[in-house]
Amino acid sequence: MLDQLNERIAALRKERGFTLEQLGQMVGVSAQAVSKWEKGGAPDVSLLPAVADALGVSIDSLFGRVEEAGSEDAFGARLLADTCVLQLMVALNRDFPAAEAAEGAYRFDPKMEEVTRFIREHLAEELTIERLSGAFFLSRYYLMHRFKDVYGCTVHQYIRQKRLQQAAEQIRLGVPVLKAAGDAGFRDYSVFLRAFRGAFGKSPRQWK
Repeated sequence: MLDQLNERIAALRKERGFTLEQLGQMVGVSAQAVSKWEKGGAPDVSLLPAVADALGVSIDSLFGRVEEAGSEDAFGARLLADTCVLQLMVALNRDFPAAEAAEGAYRFDPKMEEVTRFIREHLAEELTIERLSGAFFLSRYYLMHRFKDVYGCTVHQYIRQKRLQQAAEQIRLGVPVLKAAGDAGFRDYSVFLRAFRGAFGKSPRQWK
């Protein structure tokens, strides 16, 4: 089970064109930590949301069997996928018991998964707490606090991270910098430039 997670992280990182250092910066760990994940270790359970976000996938798709289960047409495929997620979490907690007791350890929350999916699908649009709370019939207070409990960052920080990630991927593919920034939801180029340099340690043109 964990071997599949290691392989999946490595494959997605290379597919996105990220170095060990770049993925580490996005998640908040060292390049050595990422290397260990790919060679047989595994992220702390509390880091799974950040790893999935940085790689542009859902948490369950980090695990190959979940992706396979999600592609089934048979009745109950969603239940099977959810079961795979739970199996993965059990395996991680078994191998890393300290993570289970850590404050803020990851707890799967389907509603917050829906919120992050909505954000990823609407990055070019205006995304505010008011819009998100209204779309999912949640109070602003609950959304802000529950989101941070699950992902360890604020909604605003998450949106900025996803926008920067999308822009970086598009720039790597040859999309003009201004267009990549605009398509990712940045309206002010100077704000984008500062955020990009802060996240990746390079300017957008150096990133190409």
